[in-house]
This record gives sequence, C-alpha cells and structure tokens, in this order.
Amino acid sequence: MTMSWGSANKHAYPYGTSKLSLTFAELENRQPSDAGVQLSDIWAPELHDVDGNWYIYFAADSPPIGNASHRMYVLKGPPSSVDPMLSTSTFTYVGPVKNLPGWQWAIDGTIFKIDNQWYVVYSGWPTANDTQTQQLFIAKMIDPVTADPSTAVSGPYMISEATNNWEIFQNYHINEGPAWLELGSDFKGIIFSAGASWTSDYQLGILKYLGGDPLDSHSWNKFPQPLLTNNPNGQGPFAPGHCS
Repeated sequence: MTMSWGSANKHAYPYGTSKLSLTFAELENRQPSDAGVQLSDIWAPELHDVDGNWYIYFAADSPPIGNASHRMYVLKGPPSSVDPMLSTSTFTYVGPVKNLPGWQWAIDGTIFKIDNQWYVVYSGWPTANDTQTQQLFIAKMIDPVTADPSTAVSGPYMISEATNNWEIFQNYHINEGPAWLELGSDFKGIIFSAGASWTSDYQLGILKYLGGDPLDSHSWNKFPQPLLTNNPNGQGPFAPGHCS
C-alpha cells in the first residue's frame, strides 16, 4: 500500500514538513498488519485529523471484481496529539465508510467541516453501470466512519457534474479528486479535478460553497473557467494533476 498524504483541508497533515521524509528502510518496517481483507487498486489516500484521531480515507476495489467494485474505506490511527509518522503509530483497518450506497462506485473521498458538522465528498458513478460519468456527491457524517443512515436510503446528494467543455473528454464526463479549501472569510469550497487523468489536458476546477445547506446543490457555484489548465507552450502549468 502506497500512501501519499496531504490536503487543502486544514484538518489534514500538511505537505512539506520533514516529518514526511522516510527512508526506504523505514518504509520497509512500516508494513500494515494483515486485516484479513483483500483489497487492490488503492487510490487517493488522505490523512485527516477528525475529532481528535488520525484517520486515512482511501478508495479500493475487490480483486475478483476489479474497478467496478471501488468503494471508500477507512483506517483509524492514533490520537491526533501523536505524530502519525512515528514508528509506534499504527493504523487499524475499520472497513468501508458506513451507509454510503452499496451499489455505487466511489473514489477520492475527502472529509471536512462546515458549521461544526462533518461531511464527506467523493467522486461516484450516478448509476451502477454508467462507467463514463463521474459526479461529486456529498453526505453528512454522524461520526468519522459513518454517513447519516438516510444516505443509504435516499442516496447521497450530487453537487457537481461535468457540464463545461473542459470537464469532458470524448464520451467521458468526469469530476473527481475533490479537496476542501478554506481561505479565511474570502473563500470556502472545493477544488476538484476534471477531464481525463490519462491525458495532458487534465484540469482543476473550483466549486464555491455559497452558504446554506451543503446537501443542496444550489449552495454551490461552479466557476465556468478552470483554475489550472495545461499550458505546454508557456511557463506552465504542465498537465495539472490529481487534486485529491
């Protein structure tokens, strides 16, 4: 399992600190214990401080099924007062994020607070078989590993879909890699990836939170132009990457 940590979320462990520098020898000694569960294609892990504990949220699939079985999972770590990079800091497999729809393909989950309430946002297929469409969905969390039970019944709430040309590649309509960004009182919202990750035209977009109920799509405004786009003939950026 390869982990890359960090997020625009102020509750996530920041990039660019010496604590994230591990030697290969140290990594060899940090292999997780066997949880008795087979998972593959582990994508977009994020480390977050949630209510006083470290948690890692990641997407993974079941080897016999493959990509169509991608769902969101959680590891629970030590108290957030403890450096998660210490050799004595261990993470325990919790399982899938509870109460997200069992039928829904889900990746790139991130967690953040609005008005003292935790929410999870992830990229998912709108139907079980729509493999060319990825939208951003939001659900309220009742604890760090459990979505509101109503989510499993009524489904999560879609807050962004690919409607602009820069979000679309051929027949693929993709919004993914959401990351919460809060800049004081000036901006609250989500930076996300759009387009095709396997091309140099992968881009970053802005979804601003306007206030009100975060579960209501009208509480969000997508900027019509991307935040970052490929600029191969200038000084960059060059093929902006995954945002999560």
